Amino acid sequence: MADVNERGRGQMILVTGLTLAVILVALALVLNTAIYTENLATRSDDPGASEALRYFESADHDVGEGLDRTSSQDELETFVTEWDRSTGREGARDGVRTSVTLDEGSVVTGTRVYDTDETTTLPGDDADEEFLEGSRIRGFRVTANLDAGESFTVRFDGDGAGTTVEGVDASTVRVSTDEESCEVAVSETGTVTVDFSARTVTGDGDPRGCSALDYTTDFGGTYDLEFENTGVPGTFEFVTDSEVGYEPDEDGEDTVQVEESVYSATVEATYDDGHVSASRDIRVAPREVGA
Repeated sequence: MADVNERGRGQMILVTGLTLAVILVALALVLNTAIYTENLATRSDDPGASEALRYFESADHDVGEGLDRTSSQDELETFVTEWDRSTGREGARDGVRTSVTLDEGSVVTGTRVYDTDETTTLPGDDADEEFLEGSRIRGFRVTANLDAGESFTVRFDGDGAGTTVEGVDASTVRVSTDEESCEVAVSETGTVTVDFSARTVTGDGDPRGCSALDYTTDFGGTYDLEFENTGVPGTFEFVTDSEVGYEPDEDGEDTVQVEESVYSATVEATYDDGHVSASRDIRVAPREVGA
């Protein structure tokens, strides 16, 4: 009887050990699958993972372009549906199943603000002009025509972060903050474009990166937006996630335009080629300042 009991205990230990081993292996597989699905970037050597990443990047880029062209949630939803149908057909030819759906509850309605009249001055020519308070903006670009000694300042946080753009001479414009600056050559007109979203400056040539704009990457949340200048002629545009407290001049000569727009939205994208299956929630807010 003692021998049987010893043998039984041995078998129980063996079975228990095997069971634990199976559980651990299964758990490892689950964890590996989760890591493989959520962190495809670390598996870029896998063709399927690379294709999934490219699909997610395309969804982000293309839906962003569609969002830029829409002024309502209905228009955006129509665009996403058509994009999903088109890319789905293309993927199906290669045996890949894809989908993109709009999270309707994620859509943030905003305001597009712009002035395309080059003959008028930028806001704040008589006094500091506060456009926004506690907001986010995207697609923010200012184009100005600066003579030597002229300047304008865009400030994001009251007396805090700001960028000053100054005409140094007939052929040079300086973009500066308290700690950084960069200079660009300009044509005879002195025209310069400062893209706060792309963090680039364009003078007489292609856009170039400017370290004086890098501070915007540290925002991380909401901020104010204020113009300060000396009557510099120019144009600007941006989209904000809030209402705009700007009121046009009573004389009717104000050329600033304000219209409803879509600021941001989230789409759920999925990719399945039979080998790699992945999904991702993508927040789309193209060219967001501080992103």
